[in-house]
Amino acid sequence: MVGGEFAGAGDSQETGPRRVTIADIAREAGVSVPTVSKVLNRRAEVADETRARVERLIAKHNYARRPGRQRERAGLVDLVFTELDGDRVGDIVAAVEGIAQEHGMGTEVTAVRNPRTAPRAWLERLTARRSDGVIAVLTEQNPQHLARLRTLGAPVVTVDALGHPDPRLPSVGATNWHGAVQATDHLIGLGHRRIAHATGPAGLQCSRARRDGYHSALAAAGLAIDPALTLPGGDGSVAAGERVAGRLLEMGVGDPATAGAPTAVFAAGDMTAIGVVRG
Repeated sequence: MVGGEFAGAGDSQETGPRRVTIADIAREAGVSVPTVSKVLNRRAEVADETRARVERLIAKHNYARRPGRQRERAGLVDLVFTELDGDRVGDIVAAVEGIAQEHGMGTEVTAVRNPRTAPRAWLERLTARRSDGVIAVLTEQNPQHLARLRTLGAPVVTVDALGHPDPRLPSVGATNWHGAVQATDHLIGLGHRRIAHATGPAGLQCSRARRDGYHSALAAAGLAIDPALTLPGGDGSVAAGERVAGRLLEMGVGDPATAGAPTAVFAAGDMTAIGVVRG
């Protein structure tokens, strides 16, 4: 093994590095081939630390078993959420079920309440169902969790992942930066020059992207970026939006006698926007 990549003695520049084998994974992990096989087959009799080490190597080398006899289709798509009480869950479930039914397939909906702990029970049930695909609407993605998903032998797509999506998995996400530019441009086009921004939850990539889009639109229009107009939106809830509305009133919104008060608001999320309007 040279430079972290597997290469055989017969490799050449024409053929490139040889395919990583289960024996290679076992050797680097310091375990037996049967142990790696147990991890791949989601068998329970493997210590957690050993399982985690093997799964990291499987992910690192993008290991996939050689195709064998085509497995029997289950006619099932697993749709996995971090929680089921979000405002968009119903729309996503309805859309997935509609498309699945058009193709004669069913949908299994699951909530993984704590995505940081790699829920073994759910993954084992998923393996037993032998689903034909997984759509993971997971707001927080544990690398170990994703490594396990990648060993299932079924395609996995992530939706609106927070942070940086795993580049080895197809992902679908909102156009956060571009959407923020369009929203701010719309307000500028209506004649507003003092535009406040109610931010999304701190530390999230989507919140940063929307804030950056807001800044970009202001800069493109030749407007100054005033830090005082960026108002923390807390957890992105309606209540957080109402608190932003209170701060806007303190800044003199709606009072013609107050110079420099914002005349419009770009909210980073729907619930925050509802709260601002209610407040």
